[in-house]
Amino acid sequence: VGQAAWIDQQLALPFVPDMVAAVQARFDLGDAYRPGGANYFPTRVTERFWEAAATSPDQLRRRMGFALHQIFMVSQADSNLYQQVRAYAQYFDTLNRHALGNYRDLLEQIALSPAMGIYLSHMRNRPEDPATGRTPDENFAREVMQLFTIGLHELNIDASPRLDGNGQPIETYNNNDVLALAKVFTGWSWAFPDNQLTEQTFRYLSPDLSAAADQRIDLLPMKAYPGLHSTGEKRLFSGKAQSLTLPAGNSAQADLKLALDALFNHPNVGPFIGRQLIQHLVSSHPSPAYVARVAAVFNNNGKGVRGDLGAVARAILLDSEATNPPAGSIGKLREPVVRVAHWMRSLQAVSVSGQY
Repeated sequence: VGQAAWIDQQLALPFVPDMVAAVQARFDLGDAYRPGGANYFPTRVTERFWEAAATSPDQLRRRMGFALHQIFMVSQADSNLYQQVRAYAQYFDTLNRHALGNYRDLLEQIALSPAMGIYLSHMRNRPEDPATGRTPDENFAREVMQLFTIGLHELNIDASPRLDGNGQPIETYNNNDVLALAKVFTGWSWAFPDNQLTEQTFRYLSPDLSAAADQRIDLLPMKAYPGLHSTGEKRLFSGKAQSLTLPAGNSAQADLKLALDALFNHPNVGPFIGRQLIQHLVSSHPSPAYVARVAAVFNNNGKGVRGDLGAVARAILLDSEATNPPAGSIGKLREPVVRVAHWMRSLQAVSVSGQY
């Protein structure tokens, strides 16, 4: 059908949230198959990933989700999420749900994901306490800037660094910004019913995943707990064009929205994220012009919308450097996952057992 028409077909395919369903089917076999049970294995998400890579029609969405997962990283490789396979499955579904949607929506869903809250430790993040010297956990605050939105240095639209008067790269943020943003991400924890949002629940209680008690709280975005959000004034990017002051007394929800809006609208996001997506999909070393063209689409999809990932995917895959690579261009070495998935699809590999 041609490349452009194929992309149109892919963009029109509905999102199917299959990862949680795959895990739930295992949970429904009984408590032995749930966390802590004798037959519990966290690999059901991995199995479903391979099954989808081999057989599902919505390959553009899943390939974009795979690329985004390498930017918005959470993992079961350590113990933190080992027992949280359903929350991890929900994280996968979230990436795929928004992979061809809007980056701002994805950013908020990632920030409030319990899997991300555990992995980058802003779940149960308490506000500062001058009396004891306690300060909020800075992990997610740092990574949401460094990895997920604006990177370390200010960029031109082609991802080349902006330079100061001494010819040095200009830092996008400093430690004061990390400290301020860490306060933004305080007061969030598991989404228990509103009448249970106490400090005791906030600090210590986790969902009971047994079949009898299962409320599926691990599938819900984190909730803000009353009295556990830092209510002081928060100043971001002081002295820069993107400077923002969050007034004292703001709710956790208001602070989060304003901070994520500021990060999403920072001019770095288009070139910073666009270049990474090109690297995952087409070329390890895209030209500055290629990056600039993709970043321009991120900034405006042609209809005045910023952050349209479907339009970004189209721009990446239909760019002249992708469809007709210039002499001397490098392309990319495919990851083992992509190579094996390509082999499976090309030869229509079938699992005799039904497992992948």
